[in-house]
Amino acid sequence: MIKNWFLIGLILLLVPWLVVGCGISEQQYQAVVAERDSIKAELESSRNELDAVKSELKSVQKELAIARAELELVKTQPLPAPAPAPAPSSEPALDRESMIEIFKANALANWGDDFEMVKYELDNQTEAYDWVVSQTAYPEIMERAKGEWQDDYEMIRYTYENQVGAYEWIMSQTEYPDIMEKAKQNWGDDYEMVKYEYENQVEAYRALQ
Repeated sequence: MIKNWFLIGLILLLVPWLVVGCGISEQQYQAVVAERDSIKAELESSRNELDAVKSELKSVQKELAIARAELELVKTQPLPAPAPAPAPSSEPALDRESMIEIFKANALANWGDDFEMVKYELDNQTEAYDWVVSQTAYPEIMERAKGEWQDDYEMIRYTYENQVGAYEWIMSQTEYPDIMEKAKQNWGDDYEMVKYEYENQVEAYRALQ
């Protein structure tokens, strides 16, 4: 390849001398020189583009090798069980380990061989479980949340926190007791919806005054 480039360059350099030796006019000579310079520029540009492509190819190959190594490492390592949270738990340790196995099975079913997402879901569910079993206030609200979401402890925690927040807000209200009573009759122990209806009804009532 190097020899070919050398020969091409040598020929291009000799063209002006050959042209002059044959008695060609200055105008023709300048045209030949211009064409030679253009070809040289194109060759240089092609070399630069080739070097850039080679460099990019090496970079991609390196990234691919790193990704393959990381994937092989993930496949060969078992998923670590998260460390037990320090919060006190009212449920036996055996139940916690059983739930972790359920979380792992659910995560694998959801994410397959995307082990990063499997671990992410497993960690989040385990953290939510440890938080849930440490709660002692409002046990009725907690039981309803568990009944609604079963073994999805992230959603159990989310529902419990929202319902407790709405319940405590409702208990602090003293205005428009008739509107509050009607909202409670409509939604029972769904405190988020009780709060929602109460706020909307009060807003509409005030607008009519």
